[in-house]
Amino acid sequence: AERALSTGPRWAEVTSSPAAAANWSIVSFDAHVSATMLQFLIVVQRTTSTVTVPDGTGNITNETVATLPAECVGTVTYGIPISAGSTGRGVFATYVPSSGLVRLNALAGPDDIAIAEQLSLGGTVLIRP
Repeated sequence: AERALSTGPRWAEVTSSPAAAANWSIVSFDAHVSATMLQFLIVVQRTTSTVTVPDGTGNITNETVATLPAECVGTVTYGIPISAGSTGRGVFATYVPSSGLVRLNALAGPDDIAIAEQLSLGGTVLIRP
């Protein structure tokens, strides 16, 4: 049987703002959330002190860049991979739904993250099974 469109997931726009982690600022944030899923795109900018890429491979100490608002928090406790978006270089990042943390894990290329560099991160993630 066909499922009526009215029985699908309900998506709501997230209107609260994320909190920037130390040494980062929020440039922009757009998100929609359903009962089980979150879709978001966040652009962050480094504000102070360079993030050093220690071995030239792109590996860095995991760095929290933002905490998403309460509407985006769920029960999943592990880091879900998210991807680079429209701004900045390629990155590997994760979102931890139970804490709302957006974490930067690795970078494309050996260059450090400079002050004023912007990165775009986002994806569609499961927040509640």
